[in-house]
Amino acid sequence: MLISNQILARIVQDRLEIATDMQQNPNSPLNFAALATQTEGYSAMDLQDLVARAVHQVAIRSAKEISGPVS
Repeated sequence: MLISNQILARIVQDRLEIATDMQQNPNSPLNFAALATQTEGYSAMDLQDLVARAVHQVAIRSAKEISGPVS
């Protein structure tokens, strides 16, 4: 589980370095230990996909907030 924790932390850090317009909320840091327990048995590739999908969802939510509701 410690290894998954480290892998997740590294993948997220790498994504945040690429996506310069995104950053972690310092008031609500990610709990990598909890995430690692929920993703037990995932391969490193699975974890990369999980983080990519999470980043995609954040981008969609941000775009919706910026554009406002569609009438």
